[in-house]
Amino acid sequence: MGLVEDMHNLCEDIVTSRFERNEAVEGIRNDTRARVMNFNTERKKMAEELRSDLEAAVGTIKNETRGKLRDFGAARAEMSEEQARELEEYTREIRKNVTDLLTDADNMMKIFADEREKMGNALRKDLEEYNSGIENDVAVLMKDFADEREKMGNALRKDLEEFTAGLEKDVGNLLSDFSTARMETVKELKGVHEEWLKMVKPRFETGVGATEREEVEIEVGETELGELKDKVREIINLAPGGISLTGIGLKLDVEWRKLIRPAKELLDEGKIMKEDLNYYPVKEEEN
Repeated sequence: MGLVEDMHNLCEDIVTSRFERNEAVEGIRNDTRARVMNFNTERKKMAEELRSDLEAAVGTIKNETRGKLRDFGAARAEMSEEQARELEEYTREIRKNVTDLLTDADNMMKIFADEREKMGNALRKDLEEYNSGIENDVAVLMKDFADEREKMGNALRKDLEEFTAGLEKDVGNLLSDFSTARMETVKELKGVHEEWLKMVKPRFETGVGATEREEVEIEVGETELGELKDKVREIINLAPGGISLTGIGLKLDVEWRKLIRPAKELLDEGKIMKEDLNYYPVKEEEN
């Protein structure tokens, strides 16, 4: 019964270990999936923030440009009307000034266009460098993540292989020990059976339909007979629940067939009782 319980406990341990191993693998998968999802979310969030910043910067540049142009046009119209109204005599000079002003305005527009183009190119270059840096950082992060995942996978695979090998070795050792113990037990049982056959060999059936076995007596000397009677009676008195001749022979380390005559004489003398194959002590009042 102990071997069965041990094998049952071993099977439960194997199932529990397999369940824990599956739970550990599932936890790693969930953690990896969550990290990838968080990385994708952060990347989308950064892209949206960059797009929003770019749109805000472009809108600001457009608004500033339109404001300057409106301010410049309003100032130019106001100056033209005021000069035409108040300084008619200086028309030629005003025209000259207006012409100079227009020339300056054109130059300013060109300069502004050049500056805007330079700023746009610089901003475009900065954005390209920034995007390139983000791409490189993302590529490095992805490579590092892939390397770490591969390392973790290799380590986990190695641990699982070592655990599986150790488990197979332990199970093999247990099976080998169980087989050895079973063979030893079978050998011991076989020896017990052989001893039992030696013990019951002198007993045989008296005839067809017989219900009892004839006991073959071994001759005992008178001196030994007295000693055996005392020893047999002592053993029977120590066994109030009854004891057979075979049991008495084992306790006395004597061939039980030698005890047939001493037991029979004790029965005839009324010092012991017999029921079936067991002998019982006789109480003092019965004597």
